[in-house]
Amino acid sequence: MLTAAVPLDGKDKVNTFGWMQIDKASLAGFEKLALQSPIALAVLLWMAQRMTRTNALVVGQKTIAESIGKTERSVSTALTLLDKLNFIERIKVGTGYAYRVNSRVFWQGRRGERYAHFYAHVIAIESEQSSSIDGRTPLETVPNLQKMVGPDEETT
Repeated sequence: MLTAAVPLDGKDKVNTFGWMQIDKASLAGFEKLALQSPIALAVLLWMAQRMTRTNALVVGQKTIAESIGKTERSVSTALTLLDKLNFIERIKVGTGYAYRVNSRVFWQGRRGERYAHFYAHVIAIESEQSSSIDGRTPLETVPNLQKMVGPDEETT
């Protein structure tokens, strides 16, 4: 089940990215969540601060764990609880997940229509990489592409 998303379109103003709305009816759920699992509430708020306009992000559990100062296991447990309580949904992407924060709880700008397509900020942490980002070979510049011509044609 995909939650309603907030699509980015030409009517959106840049200043709407600096604020977020919370559904007042959801506050009772936040209160229960805070008492049941303070870590789950911290994970939810961490995600809400970093989600895109469509309430989505792709991030590793290790990144969240290091960011909030908790273990990967406690973050995994928190994410399972958040998914079970419908605060978030997890969409499998390869061996990881994309996460969508329920837009009936948090949203930015005006509410959008339901749809399955979304984009996400991809958040990676250096400690999950196979090598240090400082020691990587710099990327090559994009070569100039020239028009390919046949044997009977001339270039201009």
